[in-house]
Amino acid sequence: MTLWIRILYLSCIASFCILCPSPGVPPAGAAQPPGYVEVWADEFNGTTLDTNKWGHTRPGYPRGGRIAIQSTDAVSVSGGNLVIRTYSDAVDPNDPDPLMQHYTGMIQSGVATTEGECQMPPDELVPPGNKYKPLYGYIEASIDFDGASGMWHSFFMNTPNNLLQGPLDEHLRGMEMDIVEHKKMEGFTNVETGAPTAIHWMTGTSPSICYPNTPSFLSAGGGPHSGNGSLATGFHTYGLEWTPDYLRFYYDNNVVWRVNNSAPCPVGWPCVIAPVSHVPEIILLCGEVPPPSFNAYGYIPPLGYGVLGASSNPKMTVAYVRHYQLVAPGPVTLSVPSVGQTTMAVSWNAPGNDGYTGTATEYDLRYSAGPIDAASFGSATRVIIAAPAPAGSPECHLVDGLSPGTTYYFALKTRDESGNWSEVSNNSPSGTTVTQNWFAECSGGNPAAKLPVPSEEAPRMFSAPRPNPAHGATSFRISVPSESRGAKLRVGVYDVAGRRVRSLVERAASPGPAQIEWNLLNDSGHRVASGLYMVRVDIGNTRETFRLVVVR
Repeated sequence: MTLWIRILYLSCIASFCILCPSPGVPPAGAAQPPGYVEVWADEFNGTTLDTNKWGHTRPGYPRGGRIAIQSTDAVSVSGGNLVIRTYSDAVDPNDPDPLMQHYTGMIQSGVATTEGECQMPPDELVPPGNKYKPLYGYIEASIDFDGASGMWHSFFMNTPNNLLQGPLDEHLRGMEMDIVEHKKMEGFTNVETGAPTAIHWMTGTSPSICYPNTPSFLSAGGGPHSGNGSLATGFHTYGLEWTPDYLRFYYDNNVVWRVNNSAPCPVGWPCVIAPVSHVPEIILLCGEVPPPSFNAYGYIPPLGYGVLGASSNPKMTVAYVRHYQLVAPGPVTLSVPSVGQTTMAVSWNAPGNDGYTGTATEYDLRYSAGPIDAASFGSATRVIIAAPAPAGSPECHLVDGLSPGTTYYFALKTRDESGNWSEVSNNSPSGTTVTQNWFAECSGGNPAAKLPVPSEEAPRMFSAPRPNPAHGATSFRISVPSESRGAKLRVGVYDVAGRRVRSLVERAASPGPAQIEWNLLNDSGHRVASGLYMVRVDIGNTRETFRLVVVR
């Protein structure tokens, strides 16, 4: 399948990729994805639309750029299904120039910051207000597309920032993520010649993406399939796996297309590199009818459809819409391996995501004068610490600013990339600071207890990096005292998340002064990006950290 990316000044819908369906899939749909848990769903088990989950999009008006009026009559719920129909008014057969009005339906789970092509502001969604706007996870629907000629129905997500004015990073503006569109435009009139055509054209489309209101209207998708396959072969499942790093679009449990935020695309996979949305987005289900002037595809719909209730009318039947999130990381077990006069070391092993490939992305470490449980966690003092290391790695953090001779308790929670927080750590360990001039030590996260070690006068031993900000290179001086001879000397540069960027020195210390230089390259030999970095110097048990700003 040939991939393409093109710059468009048309509708977002103009990018597409046709699927070859696999018939015979049961309507029950896919099994729950491994590592995920269902957090929201609509099984359409009632007799009316659940307006706590959906709103009708601007009833009485056409969707922007289309000619079908949005009608609540086009949306119905019964028998465990949602149905969105497309129909037309009846006309007088004796009228020599009949003009039919088309109707269809569109529902969405939230509202936009400002009016866009696909979303309405709060006062034009019925009923108004945000119902549900997921961020990341796996979103899936089981849909049966009726293949009547002239249909165009879609299941997609869109950014609430669709037409928000002013510069905005594409990750924060968001994107339209078309999980599936089904268009069947056969036997239509050719716009240019007025002649009828009987070809099967656009009988199904796969995912596409686009970035509304960007200076260069980026849209991406796959090329059309060479055959005349149709999605109108019963119920199929259509899904989107959405993480901060990639999008994966599914058809009947098979990945059909990928979008990578930055990682290289796998060889042989239909894939494109493009910014992935990092903002909550709206779920939409809709029908539409393009106007005669909408000739990007070369065809227009028939003059009319049947009246409401006609069996020949195109429709979209939805068995369910579900949102799954990754299972939250498991709780950890903490220990306090070392204490000092005003510092304590807290140690644990980095959690995974219960066997799934997802990762932990943030820690929330807190301390208090009393034991901490789930109820008291929020009122304890929070400590800002580095991002989690890979699952299973030993972690250790020095908590400073404590009072001498005082007992403190600790607790930790972990967040994954989908925003799920773990439970509070399995225990609430404590330690009591000493009254002598000692400081605590972290040594590779080793939970074994350590005796306090003497505190050095660190400020006399190091000079801050110069120049700062740094453009081409920077340097600083250290002075190793004679009593630190043979101690391990380590100098490294870290980003604000605590990840090591460059190791500058790692050897046994020799007494006396030394100058350390950094050419602003990382361990791979590439120039680091502009931003804030930390230069950390360790001599034995003494550590000093300096802030350094790099500008390109």
